[in-house]
Amino acid sequence: FQYKDLLDEGPEYERYCHAVVAPGVAVVQGMPDDDDATGQPVSDAMFKWFGKMMQHPERDTNHWLISSMGYASGGNSQGYALDKVEKNPAYNTKLRLLNHTDQVSYGGPGFLLAFHCVAGQGVNSVCDGFKVADIMRKEYPEYFEALCKPTSFGRRISHYRQPIDQHVLEPIFTLDSYGKVMRVRFNEILRGPVALPFDEFETYFAALKKFVELVNSDELNIERTLQKGEM
Repeated sequence: FQYKDLLDEGPEYERYCHAVVAPGVAVVQGMPDDDDATGQPVSDAMFKWFGKMMQHPERDTNHWLISSMGYASGGNSQGYALDKVEKNPAYNTKLRLLNHTDQVSYGGPGFLLAFHCVAGQGVNSVCDGFKVADIMRKEYPEYFEALCKPTSFGRRISHYRQPIDQHVLEPIFTLDSYGKVMRVRFNEILRGPVALPFDEFETYFAALKKFVELVNSDELNIERTLQKGEM
């Protein structure tokens, strides 16, 4: 999609809104420049098209800044110029970030995620978690059932001005009242102790290994390199 074609919120905007829900990914080209990484263009676009972005209680901005010149900026980020990004151990861009869903330790994770490439490029790997769930339900029903049981996710975030403890007991596959998968929640870095009886652990861990194998498999992944000006 072209940014300019979405501004009048006409047919292309409607098609864009559908695309971000199903199949779940859409690329917008021609975004306004953001050379100082203020986050304003992505914040303005999201507010216009979907509503207010989630505001983290310990961040001064409602966006997260990632740069290969350092690590992701932390709680005091005001939108640093890219050559002044403070180092923070939250994210090392020299290492591959394995497939995950964001905000797994939140009670209600955000519905949409926007990533605006303001300089250089960024490689993104995308996997359809609902397709993974469908495969497991059909081919590994015992494993699927295991991953519908709550486990723990959490972390202590100590690099903010006020440290935050986040812990939830939630399943990897959340079902609605009709038994349909309504949410996939997984992040290996934030996965806590398995909160299940000991005699269920062996099956659960086998299910977890199969899930991770599928989530990171070549046949279920698409890689897309975003260039400057793409979101």
